[in-house]
Amino acid sequence: MKKFPQQISLAIIVLAYLLGLTACNSKKENSPQNFDRRGLLENVANNLISPAFDSLHSEAKALQAATQNFVNAPSLGTLEALQTQWIQTYTTWQSANMYNFEFLIEPNTLDKSLFEEIGAFPVDSALIEQYISQGDYSFANFNRDTRGFLAMDYLLFRTDGNQQAIVDAFTNDNKRGLYLKAVADHLLAKIEQSRNRWLEAKASFIANDGTDAGSSLTLLFNQFNLGYERIKNFKLGIPLGKRAPLTSPAPMYVEAYYSGISLDMIRANMKAIENIWRGVGADGQDGLGFQDYLLAVPGGKELSDNTEAQLSIIYQKLDALDKQTRLSTLINTQYQAVEALHNEMLKHTRYFKSDMSSLLGLYITYDSGDGD
Repeated sequence: MKKFPQQISLAIIVLAYLLGLTACNSKKENSPQNFDRRGLLENVANNLISPAFDSLHSEAKALQAATQNFVNAPSLGTLEALQTQWIQTYTTWQSANMYNFEFLIEPNTLDKSLFEEIGAFPVDSALIEQYISQGDYSFANFNRDTRGFLAMDYLLFRTDGNQQAIVDAFTNDNKRGLYLKAVADHLLAKIEQSRNRWLEAKASFIANDGTDAGSSLTLLFNQFNLGYERIKNFKLGIPLGKRAPLTSPAPMYVEAYYSGISLDMIRANMKAIENIWRGVGADGQDGLGFQDYLLAVPGGKELSDNTEAQLSIIYQKLDALDKQTRLSTLINTQYQAVEALHNEMLKHTRYFKSDMSSLLGLYITYDSGDGD
């Protein structure tokens, strides 16, 4: 992790940029005219996106408070309370991290999407330590891999589980606590910013119910797919050594490497993306989603069935991995089992992406570099 985290993090930022590049802008002809597109947008906006941002905001406020308690009085008790709150907040993030609409970015700033601002991984641990030693908590830089959720993962957990060593590190260096507090404050501020902009734009989002490249349905479709591809490419592909610039496994680049909750976060993220497809809200109620849209077009039933079948296979491969073992360890000891999960996710890309785009007459406005 100390050898070249900056190099890999830069690669991930470049990949994230490529994921936003325009890939095609041709007019689609297959959009069904009799489907309630506004009803789909209303369901997603009211029952998925708004609850996701509301819950994330609430948890981030609790995380900020737990961070302050720990910084004020480092102890095993306050550390464990903070760790628990971080896991809870980060799990909630998995239901919100795919809503990176461009209109949520604060205008006239150098801000990036919420995912880039607070979800970048792997972190640059060496640079974090440098900023701590310098007493630099300003984040007046473009090193987004030194803050956000995964910077807290690095500061609050150890792969050897030595809790007392973490407490001692904060007790012996007050600058470490100041940096941690700054990360928690920054994280909450970015979440509040996106949530507030969402509330301002929500009505317009619902009303923009066409199918052109700038429609809300197309924006949602692309963010939905990007969310899926981040799991496939970033959470699995890079640690497995399947994505440039890596040519061999790099287990230390899994999501949440220090806390070791990578598999739990993949499952939570997958479920959140699946809920968009089905239209299942935060309350568990099944409303209009992309699956319902598919069933309104010729050939949609077959694609829906294929999607269901492949999702089942993906979860089977995920369930086959030992939940008690860190993903980073499994990549070393059971590489083929983790690779099998990645392979099934690769197979599934066509169902969520190209096939659904074709049947629903939606635009794909990014290039993942997968060649699919």
